[in-house]
Amino acid sequence: MYIEGVYLHAPLDVLHNVMAHNSGRTIESITAVGPEFFHLYDTKPPYDEKVKAQYSIPFTLGAMLLTGGVDVSTFKVEFRTSLAIKEASDRISVVSDAGLNEAFPKCFSVRLDVHFTDGEEDSLSGGLPWNPTQPASKLELIAKFKTLVKDVLPLEEIEKWMYLFLNGLERDETLPQMLELLRKEHVPPVEP
Repeated sequence: MYIEGVYLHAPLDVLHNVMAHNSGRTIESITAVGPEFFHLYDTKPPYDEKVKAQYSIPFTLGAMLLTGGVDVSTFKVEFRTSLAIKEASDRISVVSDAGLNEAFPKCFSVRLDVHFTDGEEDSLSGGLPWNPTQPASKLELIAKFKTLVKDVLPLEEIEKWMYLFLNGLERDETLPQMLELLRKEHVPPVEP
């Protein structure tokens, strides 16, 4: 069995959908239900180490509760060691489900049982957003790219990369343009 961080995308996508369908309601707690290996991602605070936060279901879901999304800035030391993220991640529990475990790896699915402060509950299931039979669209790939690089690349360069991608990376003139973009020195220092 192989385990990758890609499995954190499923609970984030499900929570995003829950939040979109329950706008204005406050989430009290979340139970993330998945295959047995999900417990590998059940890391609790403190999140002094960046990698611990990056591979944590409680941290990433807690971050989405606080900020509405997860991006590069989510893993900066000030945020990941804050009292707010500790309290938010403490509201997330991770449990395994025998049926979801039996179906894995042929089928990967998670369920979030969301409890609201008004006493109501909502449950929603989902899987990986993209897979070999349902690949990402160009627009989805661009949105993901912009999210990942917005804090490390100037907008002008992001637009140049998007232009190259949308107009065909296989064109003869694309390789020199890519090499020129890769030679730029503007990446901020890596944070511990």
